[in-house]
Amino acid sequence: MCAFVLLQKLKFRPALDRLIDVINLVFFGAVVATQINCTLGTLRLCVTGLVEWSEYWQVRWNWYLEDSLGVLIFTPLLLILYERKSRKNLQNTDKTTIGARILQVICLLSLVTVSFLVYTSKSNSNLSGYPLEYLPFPLVIWATIEFGQRGAVLASFIVSSIAIWGGSQGGGPFITKVLNINQAILFLQAFTSVIVVTSLLLATTVAERASAEKSLRQSEIKYRELVENANSIILKIDTEGNITFFNEFAQKFFGYDEEEILGKNAVGTIFPLTDTAGDNLTVMLDKILKKPEQYARNENESIRRNGDRVWVSWANKPLFDARGKFIGLLAIGTDITDRRWAEMQLVKLNDELEFRVEERTNPLNETLKALQYQQEQSERLLLNILPEEIANRLKRGDSTIADTFADVTVLFADIVGFTQLSARVSPTELVALLNEIFSTFDNLAERHGLEKIKTIGDAYMVVGGLPIARPDHAEAIAEMAIDMQEAIIDFSQTKNQHLSIRIGINTGPVVAGVIGIKKFIYDLWGDTVNTASRMESRLAGKHSRHSDNLSAIGGKVYI
Repeated sequence: MCAFVLLQKLKFRPALDRLIDVINLVFFGAVVATQINCTLGTLRLCVTGLVEWSEYWQVRWNWYLEDSLGVLIFTPLLLILYERKSRKNLQNTDKTTIGARILQVICLLSLVTVSFLVYTSKSNSNLSGYPLEYLPFPLVIWATIEFGQRGAVLASFIVSSIAIWGGSQGGGPFITKVLNINQAILFLQAFTSVIVVTSLLLATTVAERASAEKSLRQSEIKYRELVENANSIILKIDTEGNITFFNEFAQKFFGYDEEEILGKNAVGTIFPLTDTAGDNLTVMLDKILKKPEQYARNENESIRRNGDRVWVSWANKPLFDARGKFIGLLAIGTDITDRRWAEMQLVKLNDELEFRVEERTNPLNETLKALQYQQEQSERLLLNILPEEIANRLKRGDSTIADTFADVTVLFADIVGFTQLSARVSPTELVALLNEIFSTFDNLAERHGLEKIKTIGDAYMVVGGLPIARPDHAEAIAEMAIDMQEAIIDFSQTKNQHLSIRIGINTGPVVAGVIGIKKFIYDLWGDTVNTASRMESRLAGKHSRHSDNLSAIGGKVYI
C-alpha cells in the first residue's frame, strides 16, 4: 500500500517505458516500501518469542532481501501483463508475423535450456566448477533488445525462477562457491536482483531511444511533407548567399529545377542585381546575412526565370549549428505582387486625386482667404466703432443693447478756437491737424484703459468704467485729462498754433446702448453726461478773459 501511494504521487506509469518509472519502482517499491513489512514482521516474531532478540537484524535482513527480490521479480511481470491486457481492450491490432513468432520461440527455448543447465547442475557435476552463472546474460540482453520491456521482464523472470528453484534443490554455481547455504542464498538473491534491474534499465533505455527515433522520423516526415507541399516559397541560404534548399513550390514559382538552382547565389538568380528603384540587392542580402536578427521580415523585388518581376515578402530565421555558430538563413516567402501592384495603383490614383482636388480647391482657397481678409477688416472696423464687448454681443445676435451703469466717469473735451483756425488754414491741413490731435487722444484712451465714445466736430468724448466696470475710473479719467492738456501744449509748440482745450468731467450713473441701423454708434445718456457737457461749455465764457487752459471739475471727480 505504501509503495502504491508513493508511486501514484510520482505519476508512475505501469508500462515501464520511461527510465524514471523503473528507478522509482526499484527505489520506492523494492528498497523503501519493503522496509515496513520486514521491520514490523520481525518485531512481531521477537515479541511473540518465535525469534530471539539477538537474531532480530539477521532475520530482518533475510526478510528484507526476500521481499525486495519478490518485488523485483513479480511486480514487473504483473505490470506488463496488466498493461498488455489494457492495450488489447483499447485496440486489437497487434499482429505478430510468423518470423517473429519463430524468433520468440527460439529465444525462449535457448533461455530455458541454458538457465536449466547452469542453475540446476549439482556440485559434483563437471560444469559446477566453472563461472557459468553469467552465461544466460547474453540471452537476457538479446530478449531485451529484440522484444523490449516485455522481453526483459519475461527473460529475467525465467532466469530468476530457474536459478531460485535450482538453488533450492541444492544445484547451481552458487553452492560450490560458498561455505554454507545462507551465503549461497545471499549470492543468488544479489545475482537475481542484478539481472532484473539491469534488464529493466536496458529495456527502458532501448524503448526511450526507439521512441525518440520514431518521433524524429515522424517529425522529419511531417517536416518534409509540410515543406514540400507548402503553398509558400521556402529556401535556405548559406553565409555566402548561396541557395542550399529550394522547395517544390519555389521551383514552380521561379521556374527553376532543384538541381539547376542549388549552389547558386540568390542574387542573379531569384533576386535581380538591382530592383526597379535602383537599389543594389547584393548589398541588401549582405546586410541580412550579417545581421539576421534585425531583418526578421523584409520585402524586396524578385525575378523569375522568364524575366518577370515579382514582389515577395520574406520571413527570415537564422540557422545555427550545434556550437551556436551562424550557418545560414531559412527564408519563407509569400507572393505579394498583386498587393504591391494594387498599392502602386492606389498611390498613383491618390496622387491624381490630390492634384485634381488641389486644382479645384485653389480658387476656393483664394476666395476663402479673401473672405477671411474682408471679415478681419469688418471685425477691425466694428471694433473701431464699438467696444469689443458690445461688438461680441451684436455678433451673438443681440438685437437691442441697453445697459445701466451706476458709477462711471464721463469726459468732454473741446478745442478752443478751432473754428477761427479753420478760416486761416486749408481744409486738408485742418483735417490733418484734427486727425493728429484726436489720434493722440485715442492712444491716450487706450493706454489708460478708457472707452472712446465719439467725436463731434472738434469735441471729444471718452468714458471710464464701462462697458467693463472698474473701481478707478475717476482716477483714470483725471490722468487722461492731464495728459490731454500736455498733448495740446506740445501741439501748440510743434505746429506754431495757439491751441488750448476745455475739459468737463462728471461722475455718476448713465444708460449706454447702441442706436440706429445704419452708421450706428455706442452712446451714453443721463444727467451725468449732460452735466459733464455743460461743465465743459461753461468754460467757453471764461475763456475770453483767460489765456490759459481751464478745467471745470464737478460731481465726484478729483484731479
